Amino acid sequence: MGRDHGFCYFVALLPYQKTMKFIRSLLRPALLAYGITSLLFMLSVLESSSFFFTDWSAQILRNTVKSDVVVVQFDFKTLRELGDSEKRYTHHAELLKKLLDAGARRVFMDFDVFEYSDAMPDQNLYDSLQAIGFDRVLIPLSWSNQRDSSGQEAADSSPIAPFPEDILVSTKLVLGSDARVRQVFPLDMVGPNPVPTAVAKLSEAHEFPEAGRDIDFSIHPSSFQRLSYVDVLKGHFDASVVKNKIVIAGPTASNVAVEAPVPIYRSMPSSLVHAFAYQSIENGPTYTVPVWALMLISLLTAILLQGVFFRIGWRPGLFVMLALVPSIFILSLLAKQHLRLTIDIVPLLCVTILCFVSTMLAKLNQQSIRLWLQKGELDEKEAKITELVNHSIDAIVTFDSRGALDLINPAAENMFGYEAADFPNLKIKSLIPDLSSQVEDRMTVEERTSGATQEMEGRAKNGRTFPVDVSLSRSEVNERILYTAIIRDITERKRQEARLRYQATHDALTGLPNRSLLARRMETALAFNKSIAVLMIDLNGFKDVNDTLGHDVGDLVLRTVSKQLLTTMPKNTVVARIGGDEFAAFVPIKTEAEEVIELARKLLESLEDPLAVRGIEVQLGMSVGIAVSPDHADEPSKLLQCADLAMIQAKQSASGYQVFDSSMNKMTIRRLRIAGKLKSAIASNKLEMHYQPKVELAEGSLAGVEALVRWNDPDLGAIYPDEFIKLAETSGLVRPLTISTMDMSLAQHANWWRQGIRVSIAVNLSAHMIQDPELPQIILDSLRKYDVDPTFLTLELTESAIMSDPKRALGVANEVSMLGITLAVDDFGTGYSSLAYLKDLPVEELKIDKSFVLDLSGGSEGFHIINSIITLGHGLGLKIVAEGVEDRETFTILHEAGCDLAQGYWISQPIVGNQLRDWIKNWNPFELEQPVQLRSVE
Repeated sequence: MGRDHGFCYFVALLPYQKTMKFIRSLLRPALLAYGITSLLFMLSVLESSSFFFTDWSAQILRNTVKSDVVVVQFDFKTLRELGDSEKRYTHHAELLKKLLDAGARRVFMDFDVFEYSDAMPDQNLYDSLQAIGFDRVLIPLSWSNQRDSSGQEAADSSPIAPFPEDILVSTKLVLGSDARVRQVFPLDMVGPNPVPTAVAKLSEAHEFPEAGRDIDFSIHPSSFQRLSYVDVLKGHFDASVVKNKIVIAGPTASNVAVEAPVPIYRSMPSSLVHAFAYQSIENGPTYTVPVWALMLISLLTAILLQGVFFRIGWRPGLFVMLALVPSIFILSLLAKQHLRLTIDIVPLLCVTILCFVSTMLAKLNQQSIRLWLQKGELDEKEAKITELVNHSIDAIVTFDSRGALDLINPAAENMFGYEAADFPNLKIKSLIPDLSSQVEDRMTVEERTSGATQEMEGRAKNGRTFPVDVSLSRSEVNERILYTAIIRDITERKRQEARLRYQATHDALTGLPNRSLLARRMETALAFNKSIAVLMIDLNGFKDVNDTLGHDVGDLVLRTVSKQLLTTMPKNTVVARIGGDEFAAFVPIKTEAEEVIELARKLLESLEDPLAVRGIEVQLGMSVGIAVSPDHADEPSKLLQCADLAMIQAKQSASGYQVFDSSMNKMTIRRLRIAGKLKSAIASNKLEMHYQPKVELAEGSLAGVEALVRWNDPDLGAIYPDEFIKLAETSGLVRPLTISTMDMSLAQHANWWRQGIRVSIAVNLSAHMIQDPELPQIILDSLRKYDVDPTFLTLELTESAIMSDPKRALGVANEVSMLGITLAVDDFGTGYSSLAYLKDLPVEELKIDKSFVLDLSGGSEGFHIINSIITLGHGLGLKIVAEGVEDRETFTILHEAGCDLAQGYWISQPIVGNQLRDWIKNWNPFELEQPVQLRSVE
């Protein structure tokens, strides 16, 4: 049997009088709550609350809808440009013509067009509208309540001209009881006659009840497209915006607009209110719960809630009431959004709250309430204290002045390992020995009653000691002095602090000291021993391990290397990992630096054999930089800097190890100065381009030029490209440098073209740029900028640039080649090209490195090498370019060997752009009586 059935069965067994008494006690509070709610509703006391919830709902449900309304605003811009012009009738007519010509479905002019009505303006407006057409225009009709001298007849301000009645509408907005416009009606009495409202005329295709329709202010104002009156008048608008749309034109500037008080937005121009009203009808019909149905629902709700509240206590009842209030509001929102049903929830909320209050008052009399409040207050305090003590994660112990324990909580039992029965026989010194001595000194305890925390040592039952934080306070209860200690076990905190200290001073991967700990230990060593040596160690080839085998294998390699370093280095050495694949170590030395050099050799020998990691043999190298105090520096940071410079030098020279030399500082300073000036030089166009001609060996004619970047700084003097291009690659300036040189080269090419010199131009590319996926777009932008034919541009790539990442280089090279640009391999023969990749690349030229060309005059070996390269290149369908031609003999040998093109100082040194025409005139490779007629000059 269910709970409700059992309750009914119990009621049926009661005597009749008790049953009726029970029913009256159940219904009396419900009827009281319903009666008060009904009275408040009839007196309209709840009306303001109803409006509040209605507006709140509209704000919550506010959304943007797809509207076919366009508002043309007579705004401040229009007022500023047109002013209060006497030509307003003409302007209105022009505006209507513009809108109707643009395809507006209907236009409502929300202006007081007949406010100062007389024959001439009215007739002018009538004539204009007659020419345009009346069928798509609505004009407001105004009415004055003036009386004549007899006081009998109202003065009609309707237009003098015979405007059709079906275009004249009322614009009157009716205020609700809260002095705000909330509804729109189909008809309005203008004078003695009913006139349709503007919204009714605009919405003729929709149902419009005589009782009016609520305006839906949950529509966001951004739903309506807006145009400025003056923009439309001048034709500065998109005609598609108003095509097949309802257009409402009216003033919105505050000093000319008719502002209507509305919900949510406080006030709004009349034209915008009409837009809201029209869209509300356009969105479809809405439904409102009738008053009789609302009151019946309130009565049933009161009876139902009364039964619930009567059977539960005040706390659950309060929870039910607080849960019902937002639930009713949410349900009303859902009904309005999905069912378009408006429910006045204020009577339901009022009856819910009154039911709860009346039921609680009925269940308790005044005396019961006072007793209940007092008991509840005491119970609550006692429960809070008990809850606080028993569930505290800290141990709480109370003891007297003799140290005897008075009260303990479960956390103290768990912390010290005692059972509750053990504590009456214990004193505080058994738990915290140091605290006992403080209790004996009353002055000390009184000074510490502020709750300050002290770090002490706790002792468990099994003798284990552990660190604790203790907060001690003193109090007097019934002339008895008691001490309360709040104790927290801080073992884990101490462990975490130790772990954090270790992590702050050691490398997480290898367990070696980090740079910070290394520097501190170096300071200590320097304080006791003035002579220490610092070794900066960098692994060669480690990047390839990470790239090919993965970072997990790389981590294992670093751990293996760190162990090998510790094994190789002396016991009094401190080895640290600085970061990445860099390590550092320092060792006290007793004699000269030779012993450190010997140590460096041992380190190099330790990596001669491959490392075995996960069954893979990894071959690494090492570069070691050495700095010694006090010869090179006497501070840790400077010693590390010197060793780092020496290590960089060792890596560049491939010598394995290098002892610091003062000249390295000068080189570093110069590099820093160059790096600092390079960005400014690129941005301010301080770089210059020189051009070295390339000629065809068969005919001696000019085939093209190679663009070479030069930099002559006022402070640093001439800076060679090999020096600043490397800095650009390492400092992130290679892209702006490439763009700058490309622009200068193509600008010069365009200038030559205007002079009649048709010559191709070759530009060198950095290894970094051939891996840049944006390179094709950079080149294309520059070609378009200077209107250069891509077929006249050659890009020269080094073998090392291609082979650093062949797949990516192949992809970028193919994209560049598709633009029509020629690709050439520069310095061929000095790198480690794969012929397979060379075959796949869209290359058209091979440039033989000048080191082979310079050896031609030395014997047959150089000739055989060049001859092999020419044969290989021609076999692949490539042109062969020789650079470094320094004399006529070399020129002749290359010509006989079948080389296609050549360049070098014998032909021409690099020249500036305006010198090329003179060079062409004077160039005579075969020493003829007249210079060779070059094909490149038109």
